[in-house]
Amino acid sequence: VDVDHANLASAVVSRDNGDRRIYVSSVQNAVDAADEGTTVKLGEGEYDVSDKVNVDKSVTLKGVGERPVINRTGNQWVALKVTADDVTLENLKLVNLDNTNANRVRGLHGNQDSEGLTIRNVVVDGVDGTVGSNEPGYGMTLLGNSTTVVDSEVKNVEGTKFAAGIRLGGDEDLEVENGTIDNVEVSEIKETGSATDDSVGIFLASISSG
Repeated sequence: VDVDHANLASAVVSRDNGDRRIYVSSVQNAVDAADEGTTVKLGEGEYDVSDKVNVDKSVTLKGVGERPVINRTGNQWVALKVTADDVTLENLKLVNLDNTNANRVRGLHGNQDSEGLTIRNVVVDGVDGTVGSNEPGYGMTLLGNSTTVVDSEVKNVEGTKFAAGIRLGGDEDLEVENGTIDNVEVSEIKETGSATDDSVGIFLASISSG
């Protein structure tokens, strides 16, 4: 799929008699247009999103060619959120900056309904949680079971309260298990609200011991 200008996504829906290509004006519209179990392919370029992209069905969201950028430009706490099982994210770059009123800032968030999430060749580069005085900044927060993160990178994440490249789990009532993190580089994670840098690369908030 060749999309040669930004802000135009292509949802490619696989069918028995071939693929159906749908051109839409936003990444969210492309996800909405795709059927369960199919692939949404994003062409090269930068996709500015004023609201978060919510992947709420079991699809593959895949960048083709040079890694496309999903740049959240509005006042939202996350650039891309996954709220469905068996979602695959591949060959993407996520940026979440300019958070005027957000009380938490994340690049990628998989909630408790994102079991079986696969993140492959995804870069989170730039999460700014330094606008407010009490903002945590996270590159990825992963709350679903059996999440796989491979061949990916998280960098340039800042928060005034706390900062982490990847957070696993929520609290004692929301544990994660059976996950895999392999060949993932985490760097430049900073907490700026105190004299001591309260930041970690991978934060095990709550994981199952079973």
